[in-house]
Amino acid sequence: MADNEAPLNLDDHVDEAEKRITRERKEKGVPGNAEEREAVDPVEPDDQAPE
Repeated sequence: MADNEAPLNLDDHVDEAEKRITRERKEKGVPGNAEEREAVDPVEPDDQAPE
């Protein structure tokens, strides 16, 4: 590793990815976590036959 390179800090990369994903989901109107996504009623296509 060169002197001017910072050591890889995986925690920082994960934190940044989580922030980016949360921001993108808010922009798209998608619930932000697994519990919120499960709480949304699934929508079935109109052309699907009933079970």
